[in-house]
Amino acid sequence: MSNNQNDNISRRSALKYMGISALGVATIFTGISCTKSDKDAIKDAKVVGVIKVKDKVSDAEISLLGFGCMRLPLKDIDDKTSINEAEAMEMFDYAYNHGVNYFDTAWFYHSGASEPFVGKALKKYPRESIYIATKMPISPLTNDDPNGLVKSEGVLNRAKEILGHQLERLQTDYIDFYFLHSVNNFQQYENTFIHSGVLDYLLEQKAKGVIKRIGFSFHGPNEEFPKIVDAFNWDFCMIQVNYYDWEEDISDAKFLYDTLDKAGIQSIFMEPVRGGMLANLNPSASDILQDAAPDKSIASWAIRWCASLPNVMNVLSGMSALEHVKDNVKTLTDFEPLTAEERNILAAALSEYKDIKLIPCTYCDYCISPPCPAGIDIARVFKAYNECVTEGNVPNLLLKRASDRTRHQEKIDKQTRVFFAKMNKIPKNRHADRCTLCDECMSKCPNSVNITENMTKIADLMKSLESMR
Repeated sequence: MSNNQNDNISRRSALKYMGISALGVATIFTGISCTKSDKDAIKDAKVVGVIKVKDKVSDAEISLLGFGCMRLPLKDIDDKTSINEAEAMEMFDYAYNHGVNYFDTAWFYHSGASEPFVGKALKKYPRESIYIATKMPISPLTNDDPNGLVKSEGVLNRAKEILGHQLERLQTDYIDFYFLHSVNNFQQYENTFIHSGVLDYLLEQKAKGVIKRIGFSFHGPNEEFPKIVDAFNWDFCMIQVNYYDWEEDISDAKFLYDTLDKAGIQSIFMEPVRGGMLANLNPSASDILQDAAPDKSIASWAIRWCASLPNVMNVLSGMSALEHVKDNVKTLTDFEPLTAEERNILAAALSEYKDIKLIPCTYCDYCISPPCPAGIDIARVFKAYNECVTEGNVPNLLLKRASDRTRHQEKIDKQTRVFFAKMNKIPKNRHADRCTLCDECMSKCPNSVNITENMTKIADLMKSLESMR
């Protein structure tokens, strides 16, 4: 770790970031709202929590762990808007009480339900104790808004309307971290934000204090990245970084990180656990990490790996259960960077993990914003398939047809049962066999997954297994 980050992070000091006092959780945090006296009590309380990193723009202390509000718990898994507010609020409270002060949402998250929930949930805390991040979406600036909220004509007018809606939905007068969302290439950046006057408008809002910092999230080919980085004096940038995507043979996230580091722009890392993939490794990879640290979760290795990089301001984790929050808070409280020995152990586990062939999906749902015309739940289909691959529960069709089938029949039958048990949790009208090969999803995938090809592969596999049952 560099001297810079040692200066920025106070590892063991008792930080003043917003816990609870003798009032207790039951008194303050059982509902969405609280009184002014409650807020004063929260403000005055102190807690030893996750470590903080100084924001270069304002010297504000930002929690190294960020709460991503894209994967909140649901009441109905088939309805992205059905946020389980009681469970999500318990998660927010635990995070906040343990020093997490950075909360990230966006226009499209949870099909438009994330921003309103985040605004309602965070209203209970003193505004100056939290940092809210949201994003200017590109699609509704030039296309119909699937949520039906944006009605203005012209890109600039639409941008003004969107920001107005966001301030209302988030119940705040200002936004701490404002992104240009999912910028994929320089031409898109110029056409959408420069020629239209949108970026100039956002700068005006920054001068007025409505926006505190301006940055962008990147989801495009690496060769486009330096051009966008050099085009503006960015306050921060969010990139996908994790130990799986780091090297050139996967996504070369190291190139993105190094580009920002050289430009002096602080990084926010999204997908540190790659949509949960790096929390559920295959058995041989998991065994390596569990043997090395039996008391640590598999996910904690991924979080620590990200947090060990010097130029990271925030490791943004899209948590969907209280246990995820607790584990991440534990990992980044009294945080210690990975040692050289631990890096070697993780490299060995990664080598084992790369031997299995997964669909490189992070389950972000960008591909179905707006929804798939055929109604397919792409992320759920890919996640179920990847879980089966990771667990070794994708039957070998060639073996199933082989002359020694009897010898392997018990294993094949078990694999088939598990495979269909996972797949059948997805409604039939949202399955892979509904794919019409329209390719509307392909351009929206931030990881350049060949979605239609993989949908066809899964549909063919299920059809073949059905015929053999």
